[in-house]
Amino acid sequence: MTTRRGSTDPCNNAWNAASPVHQCCTVSNTEADTPFLIFNSKNELVVKSEADEMYDDLNAGDIRVTKVILDGTKHAASYKAEIIEIDTGCACDNWNSNHGFNPDGLTVQQATVDFLLAQM
Repeated sequence: MTTRRGSTDPCNNAWNAASPVHQCCTVSNTEADTPFLIFNSKNELVVKSEADEMYDDLNAGDIRVTKVILDGTKHAASYKAEIIEIDTGCACDNWNSNHGFNPDGLTVQQATVDFLLAQM
């Protein structure tokens, strides 16, 4: 990710203001305790480091968050039928959760539904 934090360039400042990573840890969100579910592919349009940064910022803010990194290059709805395979025995970084949600064996779509239903 090209870092744009701390820039004096007006375009970069607009980029920062619109970036989800800068919107996720606001006081109102922390007080609302809004959980996050982040999916990303290892080599997709949105670079993995952005998903990692979002997870780290949310986790540091004590906000419930789960991150799943999928193999491949797909983006958004194109991986909804993908089955999530979590290898808990390795040091790989394909799944992190600070509140125990484990989508192993589910499709991305079903994991999303289960996650949302668990928040109701």
